[in-house]
Amino acid sequence: MKKILVGLTAVAVLTGSLNAMGGADKGKKHGIMTCISKVSNLTAEQKSSLKEITVHAKSGKSAMKRMMIPKGNLSNFLGSKGFDKSAFIKTKKELMAHKVEKKAGMIAKMMKILTPSQIMELKKIVQVKATKKLFQNLSAKAVLGLKNAVEQKALTK
Repeated sequence: MKKILVGLTAVAVLTGSLNAMGGADKGKKHGIMTCISKVSNLTAEQKSSLKEITVHAKSGKSAMKRMMIPKGNLSNFLGSKGFDKSAFIKTKKELMAHKVEKKAGMIAKMMKILTPSQIMELKKIVQVKATKKLFQNLSAKAVLGLKNAVEQKALTK
């Protein structure tokens, strides 16, 4: 437990210093594909299959945008009586549900390509990414205070 807390603190300090310098990977996307690319032992066949899934998903994005524009146009919800809030919310929820379903399908296809050990490695990579994201908006003073609190807690146990 103590090693995990010290590790998280180290990640927080490093992340804070990277953000202070403008970020090591500023401007890059941090989606599932970025995490998968960090998984070791990917075969050429796995890489090409993953790339194919990604290309197919990207080609569907433009169709998704075209579908969303007419349904989500604000003028469809304005009338003589004002704004139809319930219809607007219903339409936006349907569009978001469709988007989430497509993304979940894409991720499920990607997971079928990976081996169980690669999936566990991916899980660790995603957890580290989430930890970094958690600490990225903290100031250096807040990170230092957190580090000191973790160290004090570790010493008392």
